[in-house]
Amino acid sequence: SHFPAIAPIAPGDVPIATQRDGGRNGEEAGVGFTLLYDEQRSCVFGESVREDGVTSRVLPVWPDGYTATADPLTV
Repeated sequence: SHFPAIAPIAPGDVPIATQRDGGRNGEEAGVGFTLLYDEQRSCVFGESVREDGVTSRVLPVWPDGYTATADPLTV
């Protein structure tokens, strides 16, 4: 595995998508985005803004064992 084994900081209170190797089979993309929390939908997502102002959202897939908390936002 390419990811260090870590213990979660706290039991997650926000559901996140997890998969072995983060769903990438060890190939991480060099994509930059801001990690945000949508309280209404109770989800963590990544948001990026292109130079032309177009906003894109992505749903990150985290390695197995990762958890997320809402306050403060922690993955």
